[in-house]
Amino acid sequence: MKNGSAVATRLPSASGEGLFGHWFWRPVTGAALEWSTTPAWGLLLLATPFLLALGGLVSAAMGKDAYKYFTGEDGLVENMQVVLYAAALVMSFLVARRLRAADEKGIAAMYLLLGVGFFFLVGEEVSWGQRVFGWITPETLREIKGRVSKTLVAIGGITLDRARLAIEAGADSVAVISDLYSTGDMTGRTSEFLQRLG
Repeated sequence: MKNGSAVATRLPSASGEGLFGHWFWRPVTGAALEWSTTPAWGLLLLATPFLLALGGLVSAAMGKDAYKYFTGEDGLVENMQVVLYAAALVMSFLVARRLRAADEKGIAAMYLLLGVGFFFLVGEEVSWGQRVFGWITPETLREIKGRVSKTLVAIGGITLDRARLAIEAGADSVAVISDLYSTGDMTGRTSEFLQRLG
């Protein structure tokens, strides 16, 4: 590697001491130097999954409402998941570009394919904009309903306001457990759904 010697000489001497330095700190610092950033950013990226797990434990200890906010539908964890998928998407394309410039076209193609996979993951997580913007496509649903004999269930981001739209668009039923759970009054919310859809 062209800048391998520079990496070796610029690493702190203490980072090479012990198992921690050999298996953890040196790779983090080397990667940070190669990407022209600081080791702190590398450590933050590596620590993010552990911080999220710790946040889940803390929120569970704080009570049901805090845990629901942290892990529920469109909660902090789910939104962070989208952010991290998007970051991985960008990184995949950046790595692919670097590898292509280094004439490593085969591996670059693999990273490009990985980036495409992350693109679809991000799209699926946000329901391709439907949950974010409240889009609904009645014509498409009716077309699907006319072609299949299966029960069509609308799932994901279905709220009290959107449930009627989904039914009118051709859905046979709606999955509203996240909306019911988020209110804290499942009985009262169920009554609202029955009145609105009845």
